[in-house]
Amino acid sequence: MTDQKETRAIVGQLKADHLSLRSGVIGVARTAHATITNGGAGLILSSNSAAISRGGAAAMLAGDSMTVTQGGGSIMAAGNTMTVTQGGGQVLIAGRSMMVTQGGGGIMVAGQAKVEKGFVAVLISNQTVLDDGARVLLGMPQAAVLGALFGLMFAVTRRWLRRGE
Repeated sequence: MTDQKETRAIVGQLKADHLSLRSGVIGVARTAHATITNGGAGLILSSNSAAISRGGAAAMLAGDSMTVTQGGGSIMAAGNTMTVTQGGGQVLIAGRSMMVTQGGGGIMVAGQAKVEKGFVAVLISNQTVLDDGARVLLGMPQAAVLGALFGLMFAVTRRWLRRGE
């Protein structure tokens, strides 16, 4: 494989060891290391690291680490660590640790999570640090209770609907 550097490009699909995209859009990228600045992507599959700055991706998956600065995506997952600054996503997953500063997410899952000046709707983490200005709507205990209530509600509704048959 090779290194691929693109500036102001629209690329459908790309496979390379190192991807550096500046002011462009890419559909699907398969790479070991991906860096996107002022651009966007549909899907980034990186076996090692992925970084996006002032841009976004529908889905971004990194085998090791991920860094997002002033950007975000729908689904972002990193096998090891994730750092998000002034950005966020709908679903953020990190295998080991996640740090979010001035950002947030809908659902965040990590072994260790630290949130500074951000908002998270649902946070699932073994160890959580919430600094100044951080807000979490549902932590792990609240999410478990909500899940149990929904399960009970669906079971009762199903039984009630079957009674009429």
